[in-house]
Amino acid sequence: MRPPIPTYRQLLGPRMRAAIEAGTTAGASREGITVSGPVTGHPLPAVPLCSPADARHAVTRARQAHTASGPADPAERRDWARRLRTQLTSCRAALRDVLTQGSGLAPADADAECREADRVLRAGTAPHGLFRTRQPRRTPRTEAPPPAVVLSQVDGARPLASLLEGALPALLRGSTVITELDAMSAPAALIATTLAHQAGLPPPAWQLAVHGPAGSPQAQALHAVLAEHTDDSAPQCCPRPLDESGRPRPPGLLVLRHDGHPVTAARCAARACFGRTCLSCAATPLIAVHRDQAGPFLRAFTAEAAAHPVTPSQLALTRQAQLRDWSDSAITAGARLHPLPPPTDSSSRSPKPIILLNPSSLRALPHEVPRGPIALVTVFTHWSEVLDAARRTGNHLSVFTRTRTAQLAPQFACLPATRIRINQAPRPGLLP
Repeated sequence: MRPPIPTYRQLLGPRMRAAIEAGTTAGASREGITVSGPVTGHPLPAVPLCSPADARHAVTRARQAHTASGPADPAERRDWARRLRTQLTSCRAALRDVLTQGSGLAPADADAECREADRVLRAGTAPHGLFRTRQPRRTPRTEAPPPAVVLSQVDGARPLASLLEGALPALLRGSTVITELDAMSAPAALIATTLAHQAGLPPPAWQLAVHGPAGSPQAQALHAVLAEHTDDSAPQCCPRPLDESGRPRPPGLLVLRHDGHPVTAARCAARACFGRTCLSCAATPLIAVHRDQAGPFLRAFTAEAAAHPVTPSQLALTRQAQLRDWSDSAITAGARLHPLPPPTDSSSRSPKPIILLNPSSLRALPHEVPRGPIALVTVFTHWSEVLDAARRTGNHLSVFTRTRTAQLAPQFACLPATRIRINQAPRPGLLP
């Protein structure tokens, strides 16, 4: 008989208490926010909600900690990060469970998230890693000291990797960090900050500020206070909008040119459209396929979509009605629903992938697409159509082709996309 799956409270209860007692969570004595598990629907332990007053107090604590600790040796900071990496590796099984039960990631996505987090830590702890500071010029100049307090944010689709990606470079430079995040991203963050404290980092040097529902007045007020009182903001792959209940990010675009490989493009498109609970900033619901490749691509993409697991995350489930309304309006406007084989998982809680065939030209691509397991496939004839459409899409662009990158790069210069990948699935994050 298989042992029972540990509950979220059993996994996180002691670690959450330790994090709160250590002071790594701002507003521990204030109001708490409780959310339901994305998979089980059971209530999770309450996370302390950070008010604007708590945020100001957290910044004061961080600034005092920065002044008291003084400049630290870079080698000592890397040693601390190595100890954190060792501890995170040792509790990877519990992390996977928390990422699944708390953040709603599929098991495969949770494994990928742990690997990506380890990649961030490995890059930061290398003597000449990807997070090294910029080399000084040959001419003598005074290097500016690092900012005392840095604000970082967390992408809910990458709760652990984006947490480390935003905080680790600042901590390695000697800054203190306040991380702003939502309640569903807090579980993995609480584990990471508690382990960071156990690895030797002073608790006020890295604090969590948990906000309420996205778009709520409390969330906007908290962000405004933190942005005003901190000294700098950590870079992000795609900064989240302040009001996620309003206009979403412009959708990403995946392109299969006449000389691209249709099977590879279909496999990457399924990962981009339906992976990471369909909420990643690198999701690319818009797909442009050259007319000569449409048949092979659609056959491969249909098989990939039918086999790809879609996690029943709470956020995706609550948006199913919005997704159906958007699909119905697209079908009314002329789009055609592409049939999929019956899914192997008959769970009614799992959002079903939707593939729509757009009969219009790329000029008619929508500026907004709801976040969810959806793909809008449009056939094009001329490359100029794609370049024109890419001026109205988002930060992520993937192009599948055998044309030399040096030949295409000048054509991408005026596009809004800054994360352009050739023959690869779009990938969120700052690391290459």
